[in-house]
Amino acid sequence: MISSNFENGTVTPWGSASGWRPVNLANSVNMHVIQNGPSGNAQSGEWFLRANTREGGGSVAIDGSFGIGAFTVITVLAWVRALGPSMNGVLNIWDLNPAPDDNFISGKNPISTSTPFEAGPNWTLISNVFQVGTTYPSTNIRIEFYLSTINANLDIDSVSMFFGQ
Repeated sequence: MISSNFENGTVTPWGSASGWRPVNLANSVNMHVIQNGPSGNAQSGEWFLRANTREGGGSVAIDGSFGIGAFTVITVLAWVRALGPSMNGVLNIWDLNPAPDDNFISGKNPISTSTPFEAGPNWTLISNVFQVGTTYPSTNIRIEFYLSTINANLDIDSVSMFFGQ
């Protein structure tokens, strides 16, 4: 299991150089790490990530490099909530360098799975599952939260990734 919490008060878990960052429509996305206080408490610990977008489809993501074998199943769990109005979004898992035959089968590169969600005022556990392709390992995986609701805050905490067969 690999877990991304924000307990160091930053967006750089997993030894990642870039950490969590705006990706899709990046100029419309605001994000920062929040410590427990008047604006709410973390699901676990004292820190969590808060993001919002001025354009539907803005996103925050983190990339990781892992030695993942063919047919490996990746499960991502995350806790989310909305501050203010409910927030609709999508949790994606991306294989950023799929095998050529996987591109042929899926017709796209990179390949991904997505899970839509709705976050309300209470912390809610969401999940997504992705299976790595059929011929050789993958090394670069992205976890991405697309924000569908504009001008609403999405809080994210305790993002975990599990690998299995």
